Amino acid sequence: MVDFRIIGKRIKSRRKELSMTQETLAAKLSVTPSYISLVERGKTKSSLERLDEFADLVQTDLEYLITGVSTNSSHYFDQEFQDILKSLPANKRELLHKILMALNEF
Repeated sequence: MVDFRIIGKRIKSRRKELSMTQETLAAKLSVTPSYISLVERGKTKSSLERLDEFADLVQTDLEYLITGVSTNSSHYFDQEFQDILKSLPANKRELLHKILMALNEF
């Protein structure tokens, strides 16, 4: 299920990081500032196409707005690697460590 309240918070956070007002964002999307407020509070649902427009204008990607993780981030795989490592038994972690050390030498 899509949590539009969280998506709205992410849009608002990025907008503020860019020192952009609701009015400016609204003008760029050809909507009213009231609509921006509704989106940022999660009081309305937006289509994927509209969310992609928001993402472009607040200089992020759609994945970040929806999941909170940007595939463009250099840390994208960090959590996934940590989760995999935690699930491995000790002997496989040791083997993986040896493989990584060998790869690091190249």
